[in-house]
Amino acid sequence: MSERGLLPCSKAYACKLLAQHPAPHREALARRVETAPQGAYLAVDLLNVEHCGKRIEGVGRCYDSASKAVVWGHTLVSSGLVGVGTDPYLLRCDPYPDERMSTASYPKLTATEAMLSVAGDVVSAGADVKALLVDAQFTTRLGLRSLKHLPLAFVGRFRSNAKVVFETQKVRVSDLAKRFLPGQARWYPKLRRYIKRLEVVLEEVGVVDLLIVWKAQGTAWHLTTLVSSLNVGVQEVLNAWTARWSLEVSHRLRKQNLALGSCQCFAYAAQLQHAELVTQAFNLMRHERRRTPGLTWKQAQRAAARTLENALMTEQTPLAA
Repeated sequence: MSERGLLPCSKAYACKLLAQHPAPHREALARRVETAPQGAYLAVDLLNVEHCGKRIEGVGRCYDSASKAVVWGHTLVSSGLVGVGTDPYLLRCDPYPDERMSTASYPKLTATEAMLSVAGDVVSAGADVKALLVDAQFTTRLGLRSLKHLPLAFVGRFRSNAKVVFETQKVRVSDLAKRFLPGQARWYPKLRRYIKRLEVVLEEVGVVDLLIVWKAQGTAWHLTTLVSSLNVGVQEVLNAWTARWSLEVSHRLRKQNLALGSCQCFAYAAQLQHAELVTQAFNLMRHERRRTPGLTWKQAQRAAARTLENALMTEQTPLAA
């Protein structure tokens, strides 16, 4: 940005300005909840941002699912409100430092602790949320047990090697799946999947629904197992889980369209502030797509840029994101 003449100051001074707020994600939540969509699902996932630079704080080793390799970068906790057929409404990006970067301001948390922190803050902020949607790294026994203390149902991917109690017997989820193979479970034409819902008991959690889902992939069948406390039909549970994918799509858009991994500021707080600015920009793009249906993300990005430019030139307050 400095090379393009977009910064009226040096890189070092810009870094200092960005680092003035060590926890920008906390300040943003209350503001976003006020304009958040009602009755959406809360999705939480880990976001890995590849980053290079020996002087950048907080850079560690993280697994990138896109390249299927371990890379240098920052890991953040991404959260947003999602729904079926709608763009995600991003809430915030929380720090998720590795053990060597743990400080009083940014303590090392397990994935479960990070997820519970976000979910608790969203509930406390008064957001109207149907359920929490999480991947398998969050559906630990500790995580599910702790969620019992929040007024929030959950739907999450469950590991096939986990054990549950079914019909008074303790069995592995993978063994249960073998009892209900494709053709033995119920076929859902609209979802194009075989699904079997079972009532099981999780130790220290209680009674939950286990969904065994088979989806055709070429000539084979792919197994997904979900655990849910959402008291709705099978199709709505699976639709909710499918809606979670839009948050992962936003990760790619934030990196490719909004340069999430391009910030070269040294301070970790500045990296968090940059992620917060990217979140604002994404929600402005979402607003443009809602205002003008049919816009691509690139077109929405240009429209949002024009809106901000007009607000700057006319000294009007830009749209809050």
